[in-house]
Amino acid sequence: MDKEHFLSPDTFEEYYKPVFNKTRNYKLREVIQFLIVLPFELALSENSIISFLEENEIYCFSFCRQEKETSYSAGGKVDSKIPYYVTCVEMSLFTEKVYFLNEKLRSVIFDSMLKYLNYVIISYLIKTKQVDVYKISREMLEPSSLSRHLMIPEFKIKDEILFFLHLNLVTQKELIDMDKQGEIVQFTNVIKDQINPFILSEELMMSARRNIQLGFYKETIINAQTSIETLLRTLYMELLKIEGIPVEEIEKKQKVVGFITMVKKEFSTRIGGSWDVTNTRKEVGNWHENCYELRNRIIHGGYQPDYSETIMGIHSAQKLREYVVERLKRTPKFKVLTDYL
Repeated sequence: MDKEHFLSPDTFEEYYKPVFNKTRNYKLREVIQFLIVLPFELALSENSIISFLEENEIYCFSFCRQEKETSYSAGGKVDSKIPYYVTCVEMSLFTEKVYFLNEKLRSVIFDSMLKYLNYVIISYLIKTKQVDVYKISREMLEPSSLSRHLMIPEFKIKDEILFFLHLNLVTQKELIDMDKQGEIVQFTNVIKDQINPFILSEELMMSARRNIQLGFYKETIINAQTSIETLLRTLYMELLKIEGIPVEEIEKKQKVVGFITMVKKEFSTRIGGSWDVTNTRKEVGNWHENCYELRNRIIHGGYQPDYSETIMGIHSAQKLREYVVERLKRTPKFKVLTDYL
C-alpha cells in the first residue's frame, strides 16, 4: 500500500481487527478514508488508534505527528527558525455496507467522521487542559483531503480522490488605492476620539464574519447577536439623546427596559417599520428566530450549531443591520445617525 496511509493489509490484521473482534464479529466489506492535518498538536503516541464501534460500522482514527517549521523575526528581516509539530489524522469508516460514493454522500460521511473525531478532541481538551486544542470544523483544516474507498479484506481500491473541504485558500491581497488609504488615516481620529458610537457593534460583526470563515460556528452566532444587541442598545440611546432626554434618564431607561421589550416597543414609533419578533417573513422576526434564539440555545443549552444554521444566523443579523439603516434614512429627525453606520 502507499506510504501516506497507516492502514494496510498487515496493519489491519495486527492492529485493527483484534480490537474490532473484541465486541463482535464484524463482516466488514469496505473502508472509506480521509487524511487531514489538525491545526494543533495532540500529544498522543505515534500511530495511536482510537475506535468507536457502532452496530454496522466502525469509526476509527489513527494519529501521527508531522514536523513543521515557523519563524520569528522580531519585526526585522532575520528569521529565527523554530520547529513544531502538528497532528495528522487518518480517519477511517469501516462498514458492513457497500457504498456507491458521490460528492454529496462523501461529504456527509466526512462530516459524520469529523463529529466522532471531535469526541476525541473534546475529551483530550478536558483531560489535559491544553487550551490551544479546540473543537474543529472543516473550515479549520487544509482546503483538501486525500480520500480513498477500499474493499476489504482484499484491499482493492474502488476510488482515490482529492476531496475539497472549502475554498478558504491563502491569497495575496491587492494593495488598496491612495484614496482608500486616505480614508483610513482620517478615520483613525474618529476611533481615537470615540466620535462614532457604533464602532463596537461593527467590530463584533467583523469578528463574526471572521469566525464563520475560520469555522468557529458558536463564536460566529455569539458575536453576531452581541453585535446586534450593541447596535440596538446604542441606537436607542442616540435616539433618546436627539429627543432631548437627559443623560441620567437615558441611563435609567437602559437599565429598566429589557432588550426584547425595547425591540418591540421603542423603535416602531420613532423610525417606523415592522418590529414584530414573531413575523419571520420580515427582517426583525427572521433575526429573532435565526440569530437571537439560536444564541440563547448555545448559551443556555450548550447547543452546537451546524454550518447552515450559522450562515442563516449571521445573514439574518446583517439583514437586520441593513434594515435599521434603511429605516433611519427614511426618518428625517434621526437620519443624521446614518453618517455613523
